[in-house]
Amino acid sequence: MHPDGEVGVAAPKGLRLTKIEEAISDKADWILQQQESFRQLQRGFPRQFISGESYFYMGRQYRLKVRRSQARDAVPAIRLYGGCFEVVVPSTVSADGRSNVVRQQLVYWYCNRAQEVLPEMVSRYCQCLALNQPELSVRQMSKRWGSCNGDNRITINWQILMAPRRLTEYVVAHELVHLVHHDHSRAFWRLFERLMPDFETRRQELAIHGAKYQL
Repeated sequence: MHPDGEVGVAAPKGLRLTKIEEAISDKADWILQQQESFRQLQRGFPRQFISGESYFYMGRQYRLKVRRSQARDAVPAIRLYGGCFEVVVPSTVSADGRSNVVRQQLVYWYCNRAQEVLPEMVSRYCQCLALNQPELSVRQMSKRWGSCNGDNRITINWQILMAPRRLTEYVVAHELVHLVHHDHSRAFWRLFERLMPDFETRRQELAIHGAKYQL
């Protein structure tokens, strides 16, 4: 079960599709309950974007410090400094608008980091798969960690940068394998396992902890 509600099934080699479908049908009520649990869990961590909150980057938590600037030429800014996310908000911004500014700065920072971190991962796994490097898009996705289309392009949810590096690698590798196999066929999983032998462990970790790696 993935945090977006997607259900994955692992079955013994050679098991008939009808048997798999029967097993899924038998678990239908449980699956629906788990999907609702994930939705409630994700709603259970409302962000206020105020000093004292913690935000993840590469699996590590950093405290948020929001500082108002009285300078006339002050503009919103963010940096990771001294183990904290420090966000500068001009004093002209109202109290109601302050949280929006802080959130925008965090999104800006994560997106920039994603553009720095992800290309290296993509390049490394493309070499392993003997693939031409695809076009990489980074954006926020509400229901997926990543996606792949037929135009040699992959999209990665920047929020995965909050998770430990091994989980970001899992998402990147998953989408790149889809450039070879566009479905979740046996061939897909065999290739994925050759590329990342512990992919199942990483997938389970992301399913369990993924809800907290969202803004």
